[in-house]
Parts: sequence; C-alpha cells; structure tokens
Amino acid sequence: MSYNDAYLAAAAYLGRREPDDATPLPQWIAQNCPKLAEEMPFLLEIPEDRIIGGSHGDLYCFVPRDAAQKLTVEHVTWVKQQFDIADKHDAVLYETTDAEPFLVYVRFEYAGLDHMPNIYISTERANGVPTGWFPM
Repeated sequence: MSYNDAYLAAAAYLGRREPDDATPLPQWIAQNCPKLAEEMPFLLEIPEDRIIGGSHGDLYCFVPRDAAQKLTVEHVTWVKQQFDIADKHDAVLYETTDAEPFLVYVRFEYAGLDHMPNIYISTERANGVPTGWFPM
C-alpha cells in the first residue's frame, strides 16, 4: 500500500487450516508463516472478534489502509444461471467503520467450471471510493 495511494487495502494468504487442527491460531500462524509473523507481529495478536468465517479453510489476513473506512465481509453462495453463475450475498459476517486488520477463513464451492470463494470483502473510504474483492 505504501507504493500506491489508490490501494484501499492489502491481503496476504496465510495457508490452509484443516478442520481437525487444534493448534492455537497464533502458534499456527507462527509455524506456517514465520517470516510474515516476524515482519508483522500484529498477526499473532488479532482478537477473536476479528477472526471471521469459522475456524478452518484458506486463511487470509486483510489490512485496510485507513482506520476511517467502512468495511464489510459477506458470505456468498453461487447460483447457476442459464449461461453463467452469479454471486448471491446472503449474510453479513462482519461490518465496521473502524477498520483494523482481520483474519478471514475462505472455503471454495464448486460452481460451474470453477471453485468460487464463499466470502466477499468490500471497503469504502470516507470520501466514498469503494472497492470489492473475492479472496482467491
């Protein structure tokens, strides 16, 4: 984000956490992403209320540029249409206007010919500039 003012956020893929993994999350992050955890120790301190999407799946860290931006995380299902598939946003999992780094678990659903994420993240700066992202 430091190279371009247009970026509203940054994201990092931390790895896939299996459903039966009982390792405490900070320890899991330190084991699976040691260099990232060393460079960004806040990853090990993200509170449970900012861990979204369950306890397993592909884990991403999302870091908003500004604290004063609206942030929404929605659950998505994929609906087949005649010639395509469409995303259906069916639940808000997290929403804030005081954006801070958070962790989100993403699981992929088979839809059409691809595996599609079950999470959509949108953010909007105070000046109204929006952006959205499907973690992939």
